[in-house]
Amino acid sequence: MRHATIHDVHAAVSWALTHDLPALLAYRQVAHTDRGARPKADAALVAHWQQSTGSGRPAVLPGGPLPRRR
Repeated sequence: MRHATIHDVHAAVSWALTHDLPALLAYRQVAHTDRGARPKADAALVAHWQQSTGSGRPAVLPGGPLPRRR
């Protein structure tokens, strides 16, 4: 899993609040009881959100590097 950005986590939590409360409950139980496990919980919730909605950024960006500004 890639590192989840704060924007991805916010979007995933907002989505789970209206569409998947069991996933949100599981995330909150881990995220609020074990600080060391929070990054993994963030990444798992974001991956679940992306898989369920088909949205968000892909785990690996296709193509090469972005062109440089001249």
